[in-house]
Amino acid sequence: MKKVHFDSVRKEFVENDPENPHINYLRNPISGTRELERLMESVEAKLPEIKAPALIVQSRRDPVVDHEGSRRAFELLGSQDKAYALFNFKRHGIIRGEGALRVHRAIGDFLDDLL
Repeated sequence: MKKVHFDSVRKEFVENDPENPHINYLRNPISGTRELERLMESVEAKLPEIKAPALIVQSRRDPVVDHEGSRRAFELLGSQDKAYALFNFKRHGIIRGEGALRVHRAIGDFLDDLL
């Protein structure tokens, strides 16, 4: 019987259990994940240069993205007019579904304050 060494096997996709399977991938390509990491690194370096008003909204219990990352992005933003809103939902897509009106209200309040 021949042994299989998984260290030598290249994995091309990662299985995904998306919140919205009708619009999200069921499998994510590893190459796409690497490109997203590269993009995030390059954007992070540019955040202090952003001077436009900015609002960051996220769920504290987001199963996809750690809210500490969005907090770091907020702190690095160069804008004087910026706000950070953290909601206690246990999902990634917070602009739809239960509690979304609270998110919409936070966005509206931020825009009202700018005017």
